[in-house]
Amino acid sequence: ECAFGTETTAHVDADAGVGTSGVAPPEQPSAELNNSNPPSASAELWYTLDLSQQLINDKLLRLILERWGPRLHAAVLSNTFITEQGLGYLQHCPNLRTLHMARCYNIVDKQLGVRSAMPAIKKMSHLQDLDFSDTKLSGRLFSENPNLKLTALNASRTPTSAHALR
Repeated sequence: ECAFGTETTAHVDADAGVGTSGVAPPEQPSAELNNSNPPSASAELWYTLDLSQQLINDKLLRLILERWGPRLHAAVLSNTFITEQGLGYLQHCPNLRTLHMARCYNIVDKQLGVRSAMPAIKKMSHLQDLDFSDTKLSGRLFSENPNLKLTALNASRTPTSAHALR
C-alpha cells in the first residue's frame, strides 16, 4: 500500500519523467506516484498534486490523473505544457476542491479549451478554488455549472465576459 500522509504534495521530476511525492509527514515514508498499488477507494487520504512549472505534457498528465485523479483534492497545473487535450483528462478528478491552471500558454484555442474542460468541471461538485488566469480559457468554465460553489476565482487577464458571470 502507498504510505502518503493525509495530505501530500506531489512533484514530478522532469528529468526522470517520474512522479515522486513531496514532503511526507516524518513518521511516514514517501512513495512514488507510479507505485503499482494506489490507495484503496475506501481510504480517507486526500492528496495535493503540484505540477506547477514542470515539463508536464498531456501524455504524462493523463498517466498521472488516470491513476491518482479520484484521490486528489487539489491540482496545481500552472505553468505546465498541457494543451486543450490535457484539460479533458481532468475528468479523472471529480473530487477536486482546488484547481489552478494559470499561465498554461499551450492552451491556444479558447473554444476547444472550454469544450474540453467543461465536462470535467461539471463533475467537480466540491470545487471551491479555481484559477485560470493568464490563459485563453473563458468564464464559460463556471457559468454553465450552477452547482459550483466557488469561494475563490482568479480569472484575471482572461476573456471572461459579463455573460459568464450571470
